[in-house]
Amino acid sequence: MGSPAKRHKVLAYLKRRGIHVAMLQETHLTTNEVEKFKRRCRGQVFATGYSSYSRGALIWIRAGVPFEARSIEVDREGRFVVVEGRLHGIPIMLGSIYAPNQDQAPFLQRLSSRITCQQNGDLLIGGDFNSVMNVDSDRSLPPLQGAVTHKTTKKVREWVEVWGMVDIWREQHPNEKDYTFYSALHQLHTRIDRVVCTTGIARGIFHTEYLGRTISDHNPLLVRWRLDEDRPPIPIWRLPPTALEDQTFRENLRSHLADQININKGSTSSRYLEWEALKVEVRGYSIGQTVGIKRTLEQEVIKLEGAIHSWEKKVHKSAQEREEYEQVMKSYSCAEEQLRCHCLQKHLATVQAEEGRSGKMLAWLVKAGGEGTPIL
Repeated sequence: MGSPAKRHKVLAYLKRRGIHVAMLQETHLTTNEVEKFKRRCRGQVFATGYSSYSRGALIWIRAGVPFEARSIEVDREGRFVVVEGRLHGIPIMLGSIYAPNQDQAPFLQRLSSRITCQQNGDLLIGGDFNSVMNVDSDRSLPPLQGAVTHKTTKKVREWVEVWGMVDIWREQHPNEKDYTFYSALHQLHTRIDRVVCTTGIARGIFHTEYLGRTISDHNPLLVRWRLDEDRPPIPIWRLPPTALEDQTFRENLRSHLADQININKGSTSSRYLEWEALKVEVRGYSIGQTVGIKRTLEQEVIKLEGAIHSWEKKVHKSAQEREEYEQVMKSYSCAEEQLRCHCLQKHLATVQAEEGRSGKMLAWLVKAGGEGTPIL
């Protein structure tokens, strides 16, 4: 996430998937870049920076999600960020971690001390553990006898058990093999990315799934958690500004409204009811047309992501299969680019249609620059 293009790509992916809480690792953000990202990103961001080429962990909570942060702990070495608060009124502690490759004992001790200081409620931690939990089911090849892997695996497993947590994906898929990282150097597939949580949270999680490796060299884990929260109010619908710029859309809408006027003609003596019915038709038709384009593009992207993950499950690929895999990746890149361009055009048109743009931009500059920045 060291570049604006990559940050935009990651946020677009999270929005497309409908993610409410994301835990990201290897963000490659410095402390200054973390502050810039917080100012320009919608939603709540809790992050630790390190350098522009290594480490970094981040928790992103979507705008509108009722989360109230009480305390935050960040690692100076850029390995983890832990935030304690209330999610939908439920006490919870969230953590995003990026564990070291070797000698994890000091890291786990440092993380435990931070958790102990502020734990109040259930615990949910996700990230790159850089270690498997089971050498038999989480690796495509067994480790060498006496390798350090056995010791690291034991330490991580004991740490998870001490805190009363479970590997939620393994709990729901006890006999399945899936991997999240491929080492070309060792020609080895491993499952080192996971979400662990206490049983109070585990009872509410009804779906876990590893997704395709499309925006990173690791497979993201999708977790769906059912909460008894109040649903947010439905926002007021507005006709997208980009719709009326499309000549085909205008002609089809004009024809559709003419048909509806003829159908409703004489059905009521109230012109007010006819007008209200016509507005409903405009809304329904517009949503069907404008949302349909984006939905088609999103479905194509999600379909290709699933195809990519299916190919990634094949540990040994022939030359023809590798060529087909590359073609699927190219198709995904094209579809993802089309979707991003469509969303960007819609966003730009919406911004241009808003009133008081200059005032909003000025307010943003004041907030971003602080009180000491002169305005000319």
